[in-house]
Formats: sequence, structure tokens, C-alpha cells
Amino acid sequence: MDVSDFAFELPDELIAQDAAPRGAARLLRLDRVSGTRRHGVIADLPALLRAGDLLVVNNTRVFAARLLGRRVPSGGAVECLLLSSLPAESGKREAGSGEREAGSGEREAGSGKRGAGSWEREALMHPGQKLKPGARVRFEGDAGVLMAEVLERHFRGRRTIRLWSESGADVDTLVDALGHVPLPP
Repeated sequence: MDVSDFAFELPDELIAQDAAPRGAARLLRLDRVSGTRRHGVIADLPALLRAGDLLVVNNTRVFAARLLGRRVPSGGAVECLLLSSLPAESGKREAGSGEREAGSGEREAGSGKRGAGSWEREALMHPGQKLKPGARVRFEGDAGVLMAEVLERHFRGRRTIRLWSESGADVDTLVDALGHVPLPP
């Protein structure tokens, strides 16, 4: 198989940069009998359904996983894309050490639990070369301040980071408030 078989033109105007207003998302309808296709919008859906039809709904939402912040204390710009939570059973970690300790499964500030307190995530960070273990980043907005510390470096810009709120605010709430939806360039 040749990778070039998957190459195609995608005009910039077809790449969504903002969510469509509720009900205005596009809908493609296929008539199974005739094979014809018709374009519409989601708001048309109630008129298209009949008794006995099965409607499967995906109610997931895009996670506002892109955080923009500044290095502490230099003030240099940092972009962070949160990838995944780390399990709470992964052991205890001292802030800034970058080393895992054998432990009872309980963790203090580096908890993998989401919510209040602090939690660990895997993330892609830019500029990757400058963000070594111990580096701190401040994400700030109207909702408050979220702090991050790089705990471990991995390949290709990946980092294990610890997120926390110095005010004690809920970490999830701050991520949702300060984060941006990651969109393709």
C-alpha cells in the first residue's frame, strides 16, 4: 500500500474552526431505496424520523485540552496539550523529583484523581526542549490560576505534569475555563 493513496485536497474553508450553532450542524441524508443523497441540517432531523426508527446519539464533547501559559519565572510562552490522566495507583511522587517512589498507592499533591487538589497528566508541551523536570508554568485567566510542574520528560515533547490550583479551586473546573478546544492548523 502506498501512503500517497490517502492524499487528497482539503480546502481550508472546509476545516471547521468554530462549532456550528445548535441545530445548524450539517446533515447528510441517504435514501437507501434510490441511493440519492440530500444535504440538510440537524434541525431537519425530527421531520425525517418515523415511528420505529432507531436514533443513536453520541453525546461526547470535545475536551478543552489546550492550555496557553507562561513559564515561571521567565515569562516565556508555553503551549500545553493535555493527553491523558495518570492512574491514582501509580505510586507516590515528590514534586519536582521526576522519580517515582514505591508507595502504598496513596498520593499527596500529585494525585491522578481529577477534581479538587492536584492531579497528574500526560501532555505535549511546546517549547519541549526548554521544559525539563522541575520547570513550572502558570495558566491564568478570568476564572483563576492553574499551575503546572513538569515531572518527567519523554520522547517528542511529551511530559508528565502535575496540575494544581494555589487557591484550592477545582482543577477540572479551571481546565475547562482556561482551556481551548484543540483545532487543526
